[in-house]
Amino acid sequence: MSEGGGVVYIAVTDKGISRKGEGSDCGFGYNKNSWRLECIKPRDSDKLRYSVRHNKNQTHIPALTSPTAEQ
Repeated sequence: MSEGGGVVYIAVTDKGISRKGEGSDCGFGYNKNSWRLECIKPRDSDKLRYSVRHNKNQTHIPALTSPTAEQ
């Protein structure tokens, strides 16, 4: 992902998804046969945003934080 911002998609599907056409039947996360994890870094922020899509529904995932190791 670039320093200026960007999006990364990770998708999972089963054999039933159509790969022809332009509609939601073949878009990852827009039908009942696929799921998509989105990781978004806005240009004006250092924080990453996450969401999951399935069957045209989007669910935002709160960002997880981890403790910083003392050095």
